[in-house]
Amino acid sequence: MSGEVEVKYKILSEHLIWVDETLIDELISFLEEKLGSDVVISRDRNFILIGLSKDQDLSKRTLKVYIKRFLHKYELLDRLRVISGDKDSYIIHKRRGIEVTRF
Repeated sequence: MSGEVEVKYKILSEHLIWVDETLIDELISFLEEKLGSDVVISRDRNFILIGLSKDQDLSKRTLKVYIKRFLHKYELLDRLRVISGDKDSYIIHKRRGIEVTRF
C-alpha cells in the first residue's frame, strides 16, 4: 500500500455490541475479508474505523452493502439496520419497535 493511511469511514456499532460482544470482532473480520488487505480496519471502543491511503477509493454505498450482508449472515437484519450518520459514518441501530437482547 502506498501513501499515508487516513480514516475514511467510521461505523458506530453500539447496538451490535448489545446483541453480542463478539459480533464486533466478527464484523471486523468480515470487512477485512471483503475489502482486502490494503484496507486498515481497527476498533476504538464502539467504533470501527476504516482507513484507506489517499490513492484508494471505497464508496460509502459499497460499505453499507457489506454491513447489511454481515447482518443478514448472522440473522440480525430483522433486529438491526444500517443508517447514515454523516458524510463519513454509518450507525448500526436497532429497528423501531424491536427490543435488542443478548443471545
